[in-house]
Amino acid sequence: MIFIADFNKNAGTETASTYKEHWDNYLAAWNKGATKHAYGAWHSSWLWVRMEAQQELVSSTISVLLLVVVLAFIGMLIFTLDPVLSIYVVLATVGVMCGLAFFIIVVMNWNIGPIEVIALIVFTGYAVTYSLHIAHKYSSNEGVLTEPMPLDMEIATAVRFQRTSYAMKSIAGAAIGSAVTTIGCSIFLLFCTLTIFQKLGMVVLAVTTMSIVTALIPLPAVLLCAGPLQPGRFFVACLESAVSLVRLTGLGNSMESRGIKEERMASDVVASGAAVVSPSMESPSRYTGEHPTERPEARPVSFASTHDMDDSSSPQRQSL
Repeated sequence: MIFIADFNKNAGTETASTYKEHWDNYLAAWNKGATKHAYGAWHSSWLWVRMEAQQELVSSTISVLLLVVVLAFIGMLIFTLDPVLSIYVVLATVGVMCGLAFFIIVVMNWNIGPIEVIALIVFTGYAVTYSLHIAHKYSSNEGVLTEPMPLDMEIATAVRFQRTSYAMKSIAGAAIGSAVTTIGCSIFLLFCTLTIFQKLGMVVLAVTTMSIVTALIPLPAVLLCAGPLQPGRFFVACLESAVSLVRLTGLGNSMESRGIKEERMASDVVASGAAVVSPSMESPSRYTGEHPTERPEARPVSFASTHDMDDSSSPQRQSL
């Protein structure tokens, strides 16, 4: 049996889900009062398929975006060697992605589909680029060496100003040039006939504009106010602490193994009927020297066999 319903076939996921619940309730009540010959009615529609596919698409998109953000943080940590700069770049990237989602859903009023999901995921890496370049130049020590230090500022503020000024002077021009060329290429996609190319052109135009604006205005402002004074110092300190801990652990293990070996040697010798005194365990009161490590001179002791002794040299023989 086919029903023709007055319902928008391009309805959103929530609206379609509510409409499907009405059908579920209706058929549940029908099957409850139906005879055994009419029991087991069910409903289907391509709208339900599209709705469930969009729901799975949205949930998987969120998981993938979280994974991409984590991997982006790890990659930025490798390049900048500073967790603070990495967090700043991640926050800037998340801001750009939120702006892109707002542009797709609210401004353009597009339904979430494969094209929109691909745009959100693929252009995440592109949104990182400009902010990463600014943060990487900020972490370089060349800014402190080449840029003049303002004398009317505090030391911390002056260092942040030097690093930010060097980053903006060295990479901002190249970033603007890259953004202009990308925007210029994406404009031609807006006049295409196919919808997919039009959407990709709009997405590239939006994400490039938001990325370059975020990298050149909010990010440098944050670096001027709360940027790290010595980028990478935290990572180096953690590495030095780890190396020291490994050395101390290795030294402790070697001393413990040495003590175990000495105990085993002592127990073996005692079991054989002899006595061994370790030099480290000898008491300094046994020696007459002032320094506890002094040793008395060894006196030579000669032994003679009874066969080598003459009978006349024995006092008992002479007395007899």
